[in-house]
Amino acid sequence: MKNILKIKGTDDTPFIVLTKNSLNIQGRSINTDKKFFENILEKIDNVDKTSEFILSIELDYISTLTSHYLLKIIRKVEKLNSPKIKWFYEEGDDFIYEDGIDLQDSIGIKFEFIENSL
Repeated sequence: MKNILKIKGTDDTPFIVLTKNSLNIQGRSINTDKKFFENILEKIDNVDKTSEFILSIELDYISTLTSHYLLKIIRKVEKLNSPKIKWFYEEGDDFIYEDGIDLQDSIGIKFEFIENSL
């Protein structure tokens, strides 16, 4: 499947892969560059709006700016056809799990919470 957007992860930014049916966000996000997230939001306009879309989020650290933009991304995804959101967190990482709960409570879609064993 052809990528619409692929961004290699760094120590500060997550690995991003956007295809016509999915967006995967993995790694650590202590990024403070709004342009990083604005680029992702822009590219979501190019996804297939007629088939199921899966947003997978697997972050081990989420900055305040990241939380703000994750909410924007999720709100945009929720307008797509049959969106599913998968929220991954490490076993015992209550902070990341609670971040997912908080974001879920802010929108109208239930997340699938997936605990990764250490």
